[in-house]
Amino acid sequence: MQDLYNPQKQAPSGTSYSPPVAHNLCFRPEPLGLSIHPMQDLPDERGGAASEEPRPDFKRSRRVRPKLDITSLDRLPPHSTEGEQGVLGCILLSPNEAMGVCIETLKAGAETFYDQRHQLIYQTLADMYDNKNPIDLITVQQKLKDSNQLEAVGGLAYLSSLQDAVPSAANLSYYLEIIREKLVLRRMLTACTSVVARVYEHQGEVDALLDEVERDILRISEDRETTTIKPMKDLVRGAIDMIQEFHQRAGVLTGLATG
Repeated sequence: MQDLYNPQKQAPSGTSYSPPVAHNLCFRPEPLGLSIHPMQDLPDERGGAASEEPRPDFKRSRRVRPKLDITSLDRLPPHSTEGEQGVLGCILLSPNEAMGVCIETLKAGAETFYDQRHQLIYQTLADMYDNKNPIDLITVQQKLKDSNQLEAVGGLAYLSSLQDAVPSAANLSYYLEIIREKLVLRRMLTACTSVVARVYEHQGEVDALLDEVERDILRISEDRETTTIKPMKDLVRGAIDMIQEFHQRAGVLTGLATG
């Protein structure tokens, strides 16, 4: 077979070589099994992979994700550490007067405090007050030590810091109002979170769910309606006036005449 592609090939000796003339020869490349889209990038001639980035006309519009408010995550429930420390400090400074006001005002008891250390300390103070035990820094420390709770509340150093945190017990009513408001906010947060969960899982009557939600909110409102907190100086002044009036009426019967 003659080589049609090598015109430099030498003819045999004694003959003249003339390259053959191709009549209507059309060289069409054989298909290589590669389907090329008109707008698709070809592979790199150096063997590299084709660019994966599509042309601008064929880019898909990406969905814009809503921005997440990071400040709303991992937030602690409403509370006031300073207010709780102020209440406990006032009790340690003036236990006989302050403890009575606290028991009358804080209907939720130790639950009013958010910090578990403060819950343990207040419950200990309330138990000692009910049992007519003397309350001071040493006796409270020993009571907590006997119940194996002294280290849990921070030891004697933390108890001393509570007493040193307030100059006097005159601002007790202000501290009590602060921690009561924080308790109401925590209960509202718990109720609203429960409502959201029940709304997604509810399969019964909507009116029944609405009644449950109203009862939860009403319960919070009823717990909030407590007696008005009076300053300690007013309570002491009222007690002194009552004692003086009693001594001035010595020997006089009190009450209503019946005959």
